[in-house]
Amino acid sequence: MTYVFAGNRGFVYWRMRAMDLDVPHVFAVDGSYLHRELVAREVPHHLLPGKADFVSALASLEFDVLVSNGCPIILPIASLVETTGAQCVNVHPSLLPKLRGTDPVPGAILFGEDSGATCHVMDDGIDTGPIISQVRIPMTDDLDAGLLYQLSFRAEVEVFEEAHARNFQPDLSLQPPPDDPGSYYTFKPDDLELDFTASDEDIVRKVRAFATRSKGAWFSHRGRRFKVRAVDVVTNAYVCCDAGRYGCNEIVFRYEDAVVVARGLEFLKLSCMDGDLSAVCVGDTLDTQPCGEIAHAT
Repeated sequence: MTYVFAGNRGFVYWRMRAMDLDVPHVFAVDGSYLHRELVAREVPHHLLPGKADFVSALASLEFDVLVSNGCPIILPIASLVETTGAQCVNVHPSLLPKLRGTDPVPGAILFGEDSGATCHVMDDGIDTGPIISQVRIPMTDDLDAGLLYQLSFRAEVEVFEEAHARNFQPDLSLQPPPDDPGSYYTFKPDDLELDFTASDEDIVRKVRAFATRSKGAWFSHRGRRFKVRAVDVVTNAYVCCDAGRYGCNEIVFRYEDAVVVARGLEFLKLSCMDGDLSAVCVGDTLDTQPCGEIAHAT
């Protein structure tokens, strides 16, 4: 069979080549990881054009299977299949129908849901169509976005391999109930702002959900913005025995790239921070929400 690959991630594509699959045409999102790797390895490729030009290009090619992996264009699959006679499959980093959309990895951490990867037959919807294969990644407290992305890339390769072994035929045992609406998550810039009136659990999830170089959760203090890419709940008995002496959201320690904030009976350590921490002083209060109104993680 002959394949066309389109997207922004390269792990599935390189695995296809390792499997000696015939992939004469690859369309890469400009500036993406896939694009940079193709350039570095001097692999002939096309930059992914706009929707109309991409549909026209596909209609002019002879191929058996289109593999989408991070392709941002919503294709008219029904007419494309009618025109080309090809199968169209998508590899998506979530347990569909949960977390459709462009940012399922941070969404899984943000909402505390299991993650993974799914290969499915494409239809005219967004991340919809019969499921061919799935791999589950259970959500655990040791995952942040950076690590979960890496696990998801591995899982995407696994679901493609299984889908290929099935000749891209759906697995009836994996289909969701027809009344399951699933869920969506696509990142919005406002999602990055930390709210210190929220629970410890919500703050921890938000920091970990966006703990990548390109994003980073943030808070404002004294008119300055500080990014936070790591967080821990501090429950050390020596520290916590003095918890009652501090106000809610009072800064207890500041050192290196970290601050420790009192949160009632426990503390939050915010670290891997960007910004001039000299503007964050011990004794400052980040928020005036009464401690008794904060719901702590269990």
